[in-house]
Amino acid sequence: MKKIYLLVILIPYLGGVLSVLAQSVTFVDPVIEKSARSALGASADQNITEAQIQAIETLTLVDDGKPQSLSDLSMFTSLKYLYLDYVGDLDLSPVWGLSENLRILEISGSTPTRLAGITDMPILNTLGLGGNKLTTVDFLLDNNFPSLNYLDLEDNYLDLNNSQILTDLESLKSSISQFGYIDAESMLPKGFQDLTAEKARVNASSDPESYILRGIYELLAIFESTGANSLQEFAISIGVEDSVRGFLLSDLSALESLDTDLNMDLQTRELAEYFQNSFIPALERADAAFSMATIDGTVNLEQSLTGSDVVISVDQADVYVLRSIANLAAALAAIQSGYDWDLNAEKVDALDNDQNVSAASLRTLNSNFAGIRSASQLAKAKQFLSNTINQYQMASPLLRDSNRSDNRLFTLSAEDLSDEADFMESLLDMETAMAGNFEMDDNENLNLNQLFAGKVSLPNLLPASEGDKFETFIVPDPTMAGLLPDWDQRRVKEELLAADLVANPDVVFTNPKDGSALVVQYGEEYFWADTLSAAGSDLTLWTVGQSDGVLTQGTIRLSGSKGYRQDGFQDPSDSSSGAQVGGNEKTTTPADESNFTVNAFGNLELSGAVNTDVVSVLSWDGNGTWIESQFTGASSSVRKIFLSKTEAEAYFLSELEKISEEILEGWLWFDEYPWVWSSKYENWYYFKVMEIAEDELGLQHYNAKTKNWNRFYGPDSYLTDYTPSDMKEWKVSISLDSGQYRAQLDFNEQNQSLLVTSGNKVEDWGYELQSSNQRNELYVQMYGPLPEQIYFEDVYQFKSSTSGTLIRKELNPTDNSLISQQTGTFTVTEKPENPDDDYNLESYDDFNGSELNGSKWISAWWTGAQPAYVSSGYLKLSGSSVAHTPESLNPRGADALVNTMDPQPTMHSFAEINATGVYGIEAKVMIPANAPASTGVGIVGFRFNPNGTKHSMGIELGYWGSGSGLQFEYQNETPPIGDGTETSTYDGALGTWYKLGLIHTPTKGYLLRDGVVVHEFDTTYEPNWYGLMSFNDDGNAYEVFVDDVRVYRKKASPQGWMWSDHFPWAYSDDEANWLYFGLAPDKSGLPGMIYWNANKQEWNNYSAN
Repeated sequence: MKKIYLLVILIPYLGGVLSVLAQSVTFVDPVIEKSARSALGASADQNITEAQIQAIETLTLVDDGKPQSLSDLSMFTSLKYLYLDYVGDLDLSPVWGLSENLRILEISGSTPTRLAGITDMPILNTLGLGGNKLTTVDFLLDNNFPSLNYLDLEDNYLDLNNSQILTDLESLKSSISQFGYIDAESMLPKGFQDLTAEKARVNASSDPESYILRGIYELLAIFESTGANSLQEFAISIGVEDSVRGFLLSDLSALESLDTDLNMDLQTRELAEYFQNSFIPALERADAAFSMATIDGTVNLEQSLTGSDVVISVDQADVYVLRSIANLAAALAAIQSGYDWDLNAEKVDALDNDQNVSAASLRTLNSNFAGIRSASQLAKAKQFLSNTINQYQMASPLLRDSNRSDNRLFTLSAEDLSDEADFMESLLDMETAMAGNFEMDDNENLNLNQLFAGKVSLPNLLPASEGDKFETFIVPDPTMAGLLPDWDQRRVKEELLAADLVANPDVVFTNPKDGSALVVQYGEEYFWADTLSAAGSDLTLWTVGQSDGVLTQGTIRLSGSKGYRQDGFQDPSDSSSGAQVGGNEKTTTPADESNFTVNAFGNLELSGAVNTDVVSVLSWDGNGTWIESQFTGASSSVRKIFLSKTEAEAYFLSELEKISEEILEGWLWFDEYPWVWSSKYENWYYFKVMEIAEDELGLQHYNAKTKNWNRFYGPDSYLTDYTPSDMKEWKVSISLDSGQYRAQLDFNEQNQSLLVTSGNKVEDWGYELQSSNQRNELYVQMYGPLPEQIYFEDVYQFKSSTSGTLIRKELNPTDNSLISQQTGTFTVTEKPENPDDDYNLESYDDFNGSELNGSKWISAWWTGAQPAYVSSGYLKLSGSSVAHTPESLNPRGADALVNTMDPQPTMHSFAEINATGVYGIEAKVMIPANAPASTGVGIVGFRFNPNGTKHSMGIELGYWGSGSGLQFEYQNETPPIGDGTETSTYDGALGTWYKLGLIHTPTKGYLLRDGVVVHEFDTTYEPNWYGLMSFNDDGNAYEVFVDDVRVYRKKASPQGWMWSDHFPWAYSDDEANWLYFGLAPDKSGLPGMIYWNANKQEWNNYSAN
């Protein structure tokens, strides 16, 4: 009884549920279901009833994909507006079943067969049948559309030259309402309907029309081509569905129905590969076809060939424009494929999801992003652009002809003429810029030749990125590799800052006066803040540095646009104080007034009447106490800058104490006279006052190498000899008899000829150098031209490397008797750079210890190689293919460069000179007789740049295979890798020691073999890494050996001598000379102090009175 009662209660509810279920509809086609839900605003999990479907009046199947069946349309009994795209060969009878209510019907992508079943539609206002491959409209004539006022037949295959088609269209027009309109002006041309057949047809002919169509069909074939490098395969690699393979232009309307899902494996370099291997060759073929079309008058293209409702006439101007378009498209594609835009789609998508797409993140994915991919493609782009300009130059006057008809392929209206003139002018400007410098409106030049030569590689020219901005405004080449030849660092800085393209810097030092920025950090570099040179600034800085081993003090006061430099620590309010820390007093030099600014490099620049100092920031102490800066000007030095005089004084005293301890350490004293080390002669000398002649005392020194005593004539006698061994390519200006005779001497080949210019008189003379036994003295014998042949003997007495006194003796050429003598001065106005004049070789390491001296060397190695070590008195560099721990350690400063290398380098071992003040290196190197092929060793000077590029100079000794001699490769390389200069020889032998050397001066680089310069070149960089490297490029185990390393250091003045502060030389203002003090018996035999006057060459007793 209870069960019956429960059933009675549930029956009404069950009935309601069943009623709902009965009214829900089930769709056959998911595309139609999706469109219906969109029209109703229903979610995917909501039930849809028949009543809801029957209430829908508008349905669009355009953007939701291609349906598989239209049978569901029979449920939409109230439809008034129906839009169907990409229906293909689907049965349209469900559509015809809706004819009673439809007011607007649009169908595309169907077939004439399916459309032929169309029925009468009594209230239809608009019928769209575009893009259905219709070749006839007769099927519409049999139906009744009494309310129709618009019929769209565009983009079909109707032949508008066919009289029957035209008659049928007129009949349709007369059958629709009074205000009706038929749109049938544009049809798909024959090339779209069947491109293969059309190509075969025109290729069989050789008339101008065929050539024009050949070119057009080559362009259309880009879309239908198949194969590994085709557009269709590239589309699939992007993520377009595979059904695009085999696409024909006749299926154009179906393109929009294709699904695209981005392929995460896509590398964007594939676009460049497509352009290079397929797209550009197709454009070249099209241009070749157009080039064969020579038209005298016009060629008429019928409507079926163009799809237009009018006949189009083509003349020679149209041909020129077609060629311009083809070449321009090829140029743009060649530029794109010439540069490296390669990125991985998945990695970019991940960045996008993290909202981290920026210039910096893209450059992280590809360190060469926007760099050179193919210089040859850029060279092609230049030729394509040149062709574009040439073709359009010929087209322009024809296009502008006022008598030219309007039914041409390309036309200009009267309103277009001004714009066309500007366009033509721009093309000519581009042509000038591609050939060289083009002066722009701002009086600056543009040189596109550098871009098309593959020189403008943006990763190497632009600073590192931080987000979408740059870390700094400093660029390695402000001209952008010559693209903007007039640009300098100032201009680059202005442009980057004005465009807000530089990241905000970190302030690491503030001005104690007003708290404004003093030193800022961009990326890893430090700069003086621009605000430092603002009007009204007033700041005092105190400097501590070293000059020739002596501590220096200085004060710099900055006030507005003026700077004042002075020796010693001066008070901010008293620039005349001469007090120095350390107990020394001296006459104060007046402050040097300078113009002051922060220059475009972020350096503090003080330009005075005497000299200019440029101060760059190297580092800081992290506590805000001192700023380490490089001073470059009359002399170069590193100094610490303090914002507090008290802190500067404290630092000076602490450094003075350190130096005193270093000076005293390791000296040997005997009988009050010191042993003294000469770095020039690499020897210790023992000094002593001895009797050198009867009743004459002199200062003698003992040479431990030669085991001889020698007289010492004063420090200069051992320090400097300016006498040249060669005057080839010297230019010397002489003045004799107080300026009464002046001449310019141009020395040509050594000991051969020189050019003598005096006033307007120019003569060729002969000359010969004769050495002298006196320091700084040189004899030059000169022979005048015949028949007189005047004979001079000139004695050059050098006071410096470029000037001195001159004694000229005119001699009788027969017996060398003296005829006359003149005195005067000489000045060297030009001479070739000679590193021996400015640099000394000093012993560095002979590897006689049991292990590598860690204070002198820094090891580095790449995977498979080993750290450098000492073996049997030699330095060994090696690789074993066995990973060391750690596996790899980059040379100092090379991390950014190594990060750009793909694949990562292996089997290189490095030993870096760990010393400052080095300008070059010399070493003996040897590749053993059992070395495997591809083994090498070299000496190198690197400049590792923060942007991942490098400069390098060096000599590489390489063994490349059995039967070949060792290769000596002398190289100077500048970015990008591979640029620069090099020479090579193959005259080396395994198991043989070779002495190699390199010297880097501010303007020149020299590579030496066995002490002889074999390669020299101009340089614009300064190495920041000197040392040795080895390698095996095949990955095989190897070893090479190095011995007797010496380094080049700059000669200092005084050169070669090191003394302690017990050193008994003292300077006398009265004598204007250095005096040597020693203990010796006085004339009465009692102990006393004497001093040696090097000028007068005499000893004197010293008296305190």
